[in-house]
Amino acid sequence: MKNEEMNKLQNLGISFIKVENKSDLVLSALLNVLKTDKEFVLISAKNRDYLDILKNKIIAKVNIEGYKTGDTDVTNLRHNESLYRIQQALKDVIKDLDKGVTVDFLAMDIRQALHYLGEITGEVTTYGLLSNISSKICIGSEF
Repeated sequence: MKNEEMNKLQNLGISFIKVENKSDLVLSALLNVLKTDKEFVLISAKNRDYLDILKNKIIAKVNIEGYKTGDTDVTNLRHNESLYRIQQALKDVIKDLDKGVTVDFLAMDIRQALHYLGEITGEVTTYGLLSNISSKICIGSEF
């Protein structure tokens, strides 16, 4: 895993484990250096060495006791980023509602959230949602 990818995961708060396979082929001096990193797990899939350590690390990271039926984990980094952007766009909608921002500007934030949702589902349908909102909210004023 590249440092750039690890930084992205860390910035998003995504837990991960660094795993190195083929520990049976690594020089003993390098093996000792790699073992000093507590987050790093060395295994040999071929010899089935240290798999119990990896299993325990995975169980510790997952924290099974903390999960309830219906909980969902997003394992795709791109989906996780899109969900974060959806959350930010919807927070903007709520903030703008509190400020009394016009429906036109609210619709822009809603479109943005839908766009990010479409990145996950592969489909963006703004017309139906926005026409429904427009039908329920009066745009403009009458005197």
